[in-house]
Amino acid sequence: ESVGQGRFHELFGSEVWSRIGAEHDADIIVDQSGFPVAEGGICATARDLLRFGQMVLDDGRVEIGGTVEQVVPASWFACYRDMWWVDDPVSGIFSANGINGQHLTIHHPSRTVIAKLSVWPDRMDESAYALSHAATLALCAELTG
Repeated sequence: ESVGQGRFHELFGSEVWSRIGAEHDADIIVDQSGFPVAEGGICATARDLLRFGQMVLDDGRVEIGGTVEQVVPASWFACYRDMWWVDDPVSGIFSANGINGQHLTIHHPSRTVIAKLSVWPDRMDESAYALSHAATLALCAELTG
């Protein structure tokens, strides 16, 4: 916020969310002090989450009206790994996980993005996560051929 000289939700909305072609506003959870929980508190529709994932897969680029725009610098994706669960840093297989089974997988070898929205009874169910993640990786591996 200090670097961008604005509130996180305004900066994220104007600099990223609106530029990926999102159809709906995202909700951003705030903590008790009103600060955004940007590392895991962004709630979005599956389609908009997929749009965000596609931008990540394309190293920060999106196509808007036939023109490709760099929304986020590619160098940021090359070095930033916090809040991503990295399965294979060399080939570019990583995911973001939310509570209650929310999941976004970026799989560079198959050029696939998978968004999964769930409603698990508990915030984090390790066995359900392991099964879901294994199924996602198996699907992507099959697509890779």
